[in-house]
Amino acid sequence: MLKRRIATLFLLTLGAHLSMSVARAQEESFYETLSRAVFRLELSDASFPKGSAFVVRHDSNLFLVTARHVVNERVDLRARVPVLRTDTTTREIIELRIPASAWVFHPLGSHVTVSDGDTVRYFGVDVAVALLPGIKERKIASFQVADVDPEPPLSVILAGYPGNLGFVLTEQKPLVRSAVVAMRSDEYFLKNRSGFFIDDRAFVLDRSLQGGFSGSPVFTLNPPIRVVGIQISSNENWDYSVAEPASRIKETLDHASRHTPPKRPSWHLLEH
Repeated sequence: MLKRRIATLFLLTLGAHLSMSVARAQEESFYETLSRAVFRLELSDASFPKGSAFVVRHDSNLFLVTARHVVNERVDLRARVPVLRTDTTTREIIELRIPASAWVFHPLGSHVTVSDGDTVRYFGVDVAVALLPGIKERKIASFQVADVDPEPPLSVILAGYPGNLGFVLTEQKPLVRSAVVAMRSDEYFLKNRSGFFIDDRAFVLDRSLQGGFSGSPVFTLNPPIRVVGIQISSNENWDYSVAEPASRIKETLDHASRHTPPKRPSWHLLEH
C-alpha cells in the first residue's frame, strides 16, 4: 500500500512537472514567434524607429500591418526581420525594404463632416497593410486576425518596439506588456492629440502607449492566440491607449486584396 502511494505521488509530481515544462515551452515558443512576426519599422537611411508592424496571414497571403499614421509621410522604410532557413532550420536576420507606395490604407480615411453648421473632423480608420512576397528557402512567422472584436474586460497582450528603453540591445527584441480592454465607445467619442475624432469602433486599453509602439499588435491572452487589435494612439494625461479592432484590420486586408499598389516590399540579405 505504501509503495502504491509513493508511486502515485511520484506520478502526480511528474505530471505536474511535465505540465509546467509544457507551459514554459509554449510561453517560450510564443515569444519566439513574436520575435519573428513583430518588427520595428525604421527609416531606410538610418536606425531611427518609426513604429512597429506585424505579419498576418490572410487568404493564403502574408501581409505586413501597421498604423496608417506611422507610414502617412510616404517615405521608404525598412525592417530587420528574423527568419528561419528551411534547409538548415537556423535563424538569420534579413532586411525587408518597404517602398512608400507599397502601403494600402483602409478605404475610410480622414474626412470632414458638417453637422448643424459645425464642422466635425474625423481621423478615419488608422490601419495600413502591405502585401509581402515570399522568401526563397526562408520562413517568417505570422498570426491570424480574430473573427470578432474584443469586449471589456478582456485580458490582452501588447508587443512592440518602444523608441527608447534607456539601454541598448545587441539584437532587436519586442517588449511584451499586459493590458485589459477597458472600454468600447461604439460612437465618436475619443479624440487624438490633434483633436480629431478617432474611429467609432476603436477601443481603450488600460495602458499608456510608448513612442514606437504605434502599429503594434494586441493579442488575446488565452489560446487560440489571435490578433484582436492594433495600437494607434495614447493620452498624455491619462494612463490609457486606443486601438483599432480586428474588424478594421480585416476590412483593410480585404481592400488590399482587391487593389495592387505601384510597388511591393522586397527581401534583401544583410551585408556582413
